[in-house]
Amino acid sequence: MPKLDEITYQSDMSTFMNYDTVNSYAEEITSAAENINTNVLEVLDSEINTGGLDLYAANINGVPIFHNKAIEVEQQLQTVYSDCKDATEKISRYAKNHRRSELYRYIAELEKRIKELENENEELSGQIKAAYSAFYQDLEDNPTLYIYESSYASNSNYKKALSLQKQVDQNNKELNGSFFGGKGLKEKLKEAEAEKDKLS
Repeated sequence: MPKLDEITYQSDMSTFMNYDTVNSYAEEITSAAENINTNVLEVLDSEINTGGLDLYAANINGVPIFHNKAIEVEQQLQTVYSDCKDATEKISRYAKNHRRSELYRYIAELEKRIKELENENEELSGQIKAAYSAFYQDLEDNPTLYIYESSYASNSNYKKALSLQKQVDQNNKELNGSFFGGKGLKEKLKEAEAEKDKLS
């Protein structure tokens, strides 16, 4: 599990706090605590009030020894039960808040990177148009020089346009993913937002 300030757009969500697992364990502990309440405390309370551990059980010189001891045990068990419930609620709440913080950070980092790439693509598109425009001007100035398409590769403006387009394609692959290359940033952003919405 990474620290919050270590989370970047390249982070893997599977390394974040697994809230569902933590919450599942917390629910198991809560269930065990409820069993203490139902199977022990309620039975003990019934015995103290109307059963064999009432005020008259083993009453020696006016002191109900068994009754007092039973009340002491009941109070201790009640404390354990309450502490378990409080602890599991805190654990679950902490896990949820931490998971939410991780997702907010991850989403912000993804949005920042997506914006950077989109801005870069916009800037590169302008440069590509300028490079192609200069290439077409070269063709107009010297039409016989570029009779065959294979000879275009020697033109510096044409090479520049291709190089810039390659960068745009690379950026788009990072943004949108590819069939073989995995998920893009936009899909990761959707998944992270869906995870964040589940915590609401």
